[in-house]
Amino acid sequence: AMFVAKAGADEARVWHLLLKALSRVGSELFLEVQQDQMILRALNASRSAFATIRLPSSFFNTFRVTGEVEKCKILLKSAAAIFKNAQVL
Repeated sequence: AMFVAKAGADEARVWHLLLKALSRVGSELFLEVQQDQMILRALNASRSAFATIRLPSSFFNTFRVTGEVEKCKILLKSAAAIFKNAQVL
């Protein structure tokens, strides 16, 4: 399975803010890609609070999924580092 998502500078800024908000809930980002959307989730360590953000495929300039639904877990700190300079794009 493979997925491609491309977005512009404005969307990168939004992405940065979303990751920042999710990092207030938990330290891990659960990312799920479906045919028509990307779902971002965070869960706190005690499993007493969570947040879910759904980004429709229209949020992205390009959004293509082939194969089965993809899921992964990454550290929010690592994800945020990628978009650290999004505010100056």
